[in-house]
Amino acid sequence: MLTFRLAADFIRRRWLKRCIDGLLVAMMLLPLAPMHLQAQMLTEVFLGDRTDGDYFEVYENWTARFAFNLTAPGDLATLTDAGGVLVQSETPTLDAVDFLSGVYSVEAATLNFTFSSTDLPGETAYIRTGIYDGDTFLGEYHYSLGAFPWITDASRQYTNLSINLADFDLLDEIADGRFVSLVIAPEQCGWFTPENDFRIDQASLDVEGVSVPVPAGVLLLGSAVLGIVGLRKKKCA
Repeated sequence: MLTFRLAADFIRRRWLKRCIDGLLVAMMLLPLAPMHLQAQMLTEVFLGDRTDGDYFEVYENWTARFAFNLTAPGDLATLTDAGGVLVQSETPTLDAVDFLSGVYSVEAATLNFTFSSTDLPGETAYIRTGIYDGDTFLGEYHYSLGAFPWITDASRQYTNLSINLADFDLLDEIADGRFVSLVIAPEQCGWFTPENDFRIDQASLDVEGVSVPVPAGVLLLGSAVLGIVGLRKKKCA
């Protein structure tokens, strides 16, 4: 009986040593374990495109608000007049819902607009960015729409504006998959200055999210730890 117990104790010690050796190897290999990044491009679009007749007509001191939420449906774009009265509201034409907050790391993001007007060179847009809840203001950027290349179609001039949000250090603000942008037509003063009015024919947000899976070294390390814990419990029993 004593011989059997000694043999069993010897076997347990050998298995314990092997588990410890495996744990040490896993710890050494952990920094070298490959991490396969899986990129996914997500796009949310309001107002379709310039050919579908869906747009916001923005006049001086009017505000278009685009609330992008890449994690769930139910986003909304609204147009309000100078007095804050709601004029129009739209749901996304293309609604992205697959962004997983805490799983994806935002590597790139672009805010895109298509503007049009019958006198585009004289139009100016203020574009403001903020947190989704609307309580945090991040920045305001002024754009003269006539400074961008445009095309003419049926007496209207169309131009596309793309804003790389990384240039303004805003990628961290999209880490939860949500972002808000306001487009305002500021009042232009002067005797011969035309009224500042334009259409927003499309607004979209493109986000490249990268998910980082658990590296193989972490799995190996976890397996070794579980093996030791299980062996110690069995030994105590």
